[in-house]
Amino acid sequence: MRDSAVGDDGHAKRFVAGMWPDSVKLETKPFSGRVVLSPDFPLGGSDMLPLASVMALSAKHFESMKRFFETRMPVDRGFPVQFSLPVFPTVTASVRVEKMELVTPEASLFVVPADYKMGAYVEKTAVRQL
Repeated sequence: MRDSAVGDDGHAKRFVAGMWPDSVKLETKPFSGRVVLSPDFPLGGSDMLPLASVMALSAKHFESMKRFFETRMPVDRGFPVQFSLPVFPTVTASVRVEKMELVTPEASLFVVPADYKMGAYVEKTAVRQL
């Protein structure tokens, strides 16, 4: 005995457990961006990936930028000194690096103060958030 959801060819005609449309339309929109790479820049293309990851953590709309740099940017051709990427359907973010200087930070920036207590900063910030 055949179920009414099974066609003559043995394949399912519709989804039995719930509502299923007769036809499904898949709609996609292309994701495009513009990137200007410089092979002479002091940083490489792979150095942009950690920056994009941090920006994506700080604001959700930077997630598309992170995805672009992870999947579509050629990391072996140079650093992206200028790029334009869509943030929202009608908004495009443009970034341009005009000046870059690599410096070695002073060692004193990385010295932990003698009166530092582990966890004290977390407790203070938790109180401020309430």
